[in-house]
Amino acid sequence: MDENSAQDSIERVRKLVSFLSKNTDKNIEVIVVGGTAMSFYGDYRTTSDIDAEILNCPEDLYKASLEYLKENKIQFNIDEDFNSWGMVPMPSGYRERATLVYKESNVIVKTLEPIDFIISKLRRGADVDINDAEKIASRNNISEKAIKERVSEIEFIKTEETFWFKQRLESFINEKIAILKNNIKPKSQTPKPDDFTRDLESKQTHKRKFGR
Repeated sequence: MDENSAQDSIERVRKLVSFLSKNTDKNIEVIVVGGTAMSFYGDYRTTSDIDAEILNCPEDLYKASLEYLKENKIQFNIDEDFNSWGMVPMPSGYRERATLVYKESNVIVKTLEPIDFIISKLRRGADVDINDAEKIASRNNISEKAIKERVSEIEFIKTEETFWFKQRLESFINEKIAILKNNIKPKSQTPKPDDFTRDLESKQTHKRKFGR
């Protein structure tokens, strides 16, 4: 995925935010996750949909926003309970720790805090999820201790999926984090609000200049 594709992914989120802000004066919070979040972190991996948790959105507007996305041929997985996407719960407080990346009027967009993002990826555990988790761990110098402390905040229930999550977690720490500890870590790349706005303004300027 090239940078333009990543910007297309961000632009899809921006369209949703603009639609929401124009149709309500309520304060709405959108937390992007999955491949969508990776675009905000600066990783150019192909994703054609929007994965997000949406909070404080009136029911009629929620339905209208889904119709809007369908009309614009934007795939989506959006609801108000990201925890329901898997049998393994997210650590308590993940919403409060989420990082602000964009604000338009009364609608704000956040991404999961890096450790929470890693845990969200390990909940599913596909190869692409493990790769995403490794990238975020490396960029943000995430330690084994930090991950284990955050996992201790999860209220596990006894299920087969819990067992496999803990297996994936142990494997990730032993095979990925242990290796990262012996390498020089780049500076944290947690997204910042200004990064989102600046990238969008740059893209719009490019379009005006070249007529695209």
